[in-house]
Amino acid sequence: MNKLVWCAVWCVVALGLTGCGALVDLAGVETASAHCDFRERGPNGPENRCQERVEVIKQGVESFKGLCASLGAVSGDGPCPREGVVGGCFIGEQGDGSDVNDWYYAPMTREQAQGKCASREPFLEP
Repeated sequence: MNKLVWCAVWCVVALGLTGCGALVDLAGVETASAHCDFRERGPNGPENRCQERVEVIKQGVESFKGLCASLGAVSGDGPCPREGVVGGCFIGEQGDGSDVNDWYYAPMTREQAQGKCASREPFLEP
């Protein structure tokens, strides 16, 4: 079988498996959320920011919290605290389907928080 035909066969098989959930199926996988709060301390000193990972595959939560601790920030379960939030940025979706958001807190203003979002990152209302 030549390479082109073999590639076409493989693509059809892969698409078929994906369509029926054999390759990518997160249904039934336990997820959780966690946050990394930089308001008390972080690698650059305290920042009015908290990053959250929402609906992370459960095993990934501890990795995220460990990375947070290694940066000197404060990790916790669940999303970032919302008290004092002036806005946030949707950073993106991870390969496991989880969302990453950065939230900003007063005394930062809403406009300053919007300025933290890159042009491709949507601003999140509190």
